Amino acid sequence: MPSRVLARILVTTAARSREITTDNTAIEPLWDALYRAIGRANIVIQRVPTVAGLDPGERDQMVGEAHFIRALTYHNLVKLWGEKATSGLGVPLRLEPAVDIPSASDIERATTGEVYAQVLSDLTEAERLMTVTDATRQGSIRAVRAIRARVLLYQQNWVAAESEAEAVAAMGLGLATNYSDLFTAAGGNTPEDILRLRYNAKDSHTLGFYYRAKGAAGGRKEVSPAVTLLLAYDPNYGGTRATYNPVDRRGQWNVAFSGSAGSTRYGSKYPTSTGTEHLHVIRFAEILLRRRST
Repeated sequence: MPSRVLARILVTTAARSREITTDNTAIEPLWDALYRAIGRANIVIQRVPTVAGLDPGERDQMVGEAHFIRALTYHNLVKLWGEKATSGLGVPLRLEPAVDIPSASDIERATTGEVYAQVLSDLTEAERLMTVTDATRQGSIRAVRAIRARVLLYQQNWVAAESEAEAVAAMGLGLATNYSDLFTAAGGNTPEDILRLRYNAKDSHTLGFYYRAKGAAGGRKEVSPAVTLLLAYDPNYGGTRATYNPVDRRGQWNVAFSGSAGSTRYGSKYPTSTGTEHLHVIRFAEILLRRRST
């Protein structure tokens, strides 16, 4: 469930930029996928507590993970479709399973502030219920706090965001030894993972298709670097960065070239067509940036 949601988010740059054209066929499936994830989370939240015979700890973890997924999904929704002002229009809030088509239709949009309040409420409930502290392949208390730091930063609640980031930073994480490994099949499990989605040959993704260049590379070039980023990685580019670190090892992984034409620059994350590279939903590197940002 989360894999479809997060994969689609990465490729819908039109929604983020509010430049949606009439021939964009990715927006409606994205909206549907996000609300399907929420619908399933709602079912778990409502029905699992009444299932007889479940171990109490396992039951609480399952319901906590459902709250976590709902929070993460609503945050992604409001980022894409919500107005920035807290009093502005957000997205429809559905917190119970749909029982029929009429009740699932024509739901008014909540305000952006109301959506964020629900996201934080779900994260609080998830943390209260969860019994898993630090797993990377499922919802955990550490993942809850990391996502909360992200949400609070979006709200510009600097003090609270810093507090959450500091708490996560104290949980014994580190950075990947090789940055490039994060985006290959070899980097499926790194010291900086907080939450990741695991893929293999039978259950693969198509992220590389959106990153690779068009033409011979077989991609769509949905994600490509800006000129300012290219210059930042150029060892001949003047300024403090070039003086301090003239050869940044990350550069040749983030930005690749095919031929000599200027239009062939493209990102080289998820470089294969097999789709077996794991997706890092949130990493310790982001937490370090959160601390810096606040």
